[in-house]
Amino acid sequence: TEAFRKEGHFAIVKRHIREGDLCLFQFGHNDQTLPHLLADREYPKNLRRFVREIRETGAHPVLVTPLGRNIWSGKGEYLDLLKEHAGAVCQVAEEEQIPWIDLHGYSVDFIRERGMEPCHSFFHPEDYTHTNEYGACVFGAYMAKRLAEWFPETVTARKEALNFVPPDGLGEKLGLGGR
Repeated sequence: TEAFRKEGHFAIVKRHIREGDLCLFQFGHNDQTLPHLLADREYPKNLRRFVREIRETGAHPVLVTPLGRNIWSGKGEYLDLLKEHAGAVCQVAEEEQIPWIDLHGYSVDFIRERGMEPCHSFFHPEDYTHTNEYGACVFGAYMAKRLAEWFPETVTARKEALNFVPPDGLGEKLGLGGR
């Protein structure tokens, strides 16, 4: 929430956003590493500021909880390091009475169901946070489905895209090996 503004990315959004546009915000991964941006500190304040500024443009803010990381303990237990940030997103969205998408809940369930090793094929090599194109399709389909529910008059999507399930063996075909 902090770097996005300081590095000028939000200025670009504000320059191009128009009345009636949807503006999705998904933060938490970088915030989680900085003590002043913890879920009970500046993080929710920064989210509220983004919401307020997007509303001022006439666009529609949508908050998205952070994507779960593929991180496990040495004992094989999933480590949910972004749970508090996801909760803060939900709280801000409810207080501001705006739509929100629980990408965190969906992705954490997805990762837990499959396990650490199989989920490597959804992330860049040696990366537990950033999805590759394959993972982007999986989580993007979930996002499209939720957006179509929140904004049925605005969001149109092909039915098959909303129900994307990677075919067996696709990871190997994409050069991701058996992962």
